[in-house]
Amino acid sequence: MNQLSFLSFLIFSIFFLLLFANCQGARPYAQGNLHITLDVKNGKSSEHHILKGSATNLWCQATLNGHTTLPIRNSYFQNTNTKRTYIAGHEDGRVGIVHGNRTYLHFSEETSIDEAGKYVCVMETENDWKIHGNLFVYLRPVFQTNGSLKLDVEDEEHPFQITASAAKFSRGETAVLGCPAIGYPPPTIIWYKGDSETPLDLESSEHYEFRGNELIIHDVNDRDEGLYRCVAWNNFSTLVDGPSYRFTATLDQNLWVSSYLSWLIPLLVILIILVLLFIIIYACRAWKQYKQQYNVAEKEKSLRVAEEQRLKDQYDEEDD
Repeated sequence: MNQLSFLSFLIFSIFFLLLFANCQGARPYAQGNLHITLDVKNGKSSEHHILKGSATNLWCQATLNGHTTLPIRNSYFQNTNTKRTYIAGHEDGRVGIVHGNRTYLHFSEETSIDEAGKYVCVMETENDWKIHGNLFVYLRPVFQTNGSLKLDVEDEEHPFQITASAAKFSRGETAVLGCPAIGYPPPTIIWYKGDSETPLDLESSEHYEFRGNELIIHDVNDRDEGLYRCVAWNNFSTLVDGPSYRFTATLDQNLWVSSYLSWLIPLLVILIILVLLFIIIYACRAWKQYKQQYNVAEKEKSLRVAEEQRLKDQYDEEDD
């Protein structure tokens, strides 16, 4: 009896597992164009003039077996980085449902680079299934400044080689050089000094520190002066199931090191100029006053001589 009960339990368990596996296998899943590339023409951007590029549309659909698609009732896309949500049927018209079974997110030729990243496609089917799928918008590294750095593309033939405005620090200070690289996947950053092909040792050196996207140089001295280059790179495929490529962007920035007392020289020059200007103004005024006094004295002398001559002439006439 116990053996029969055990056998019945075993058969029931196997049947239940097969039924559960069959139900799980019948669950719909999402499929679509896994990733697209946001194509930009150069590597310079700012918060006030954000870089824009072109991209094709993201799309996804719900399926049971990879061939048959399910009707979609509602859908939306969400950027997991910005949390911006795009809903089907919204007035901006960016999300739509085609043929009742495929949803898309539209990108134009003027798409901002902040729209790169990971997206979640969420679909609600006619039979109340809620399906999720992950899609990606890739972006090669670019540099985006908040205005603290002035970025320039000096060679139009190399639009991803950027030059930043120079940074100036006094001896003994902590110098901070920024490398505001963004992209998706998030770029890796390597720092170089001058024309050296060997990266700066940021791990074992106490002189250098890497904090976020910034290079920290402690107790800066004259030997630290020169050109610094940050190289930002990421890897991704431009085609689904295609080979992966490396994309790079470089940022050059000069570091100038000065003395704490370097400000005294221009101050002394300004003071000397002011003193000379004061002396010149005072001398001109004194000369003008002297000239006026001299002219008055000469005039009085002339009048006195003329008066004496008049009196003399008058006296001579009386004697005659």
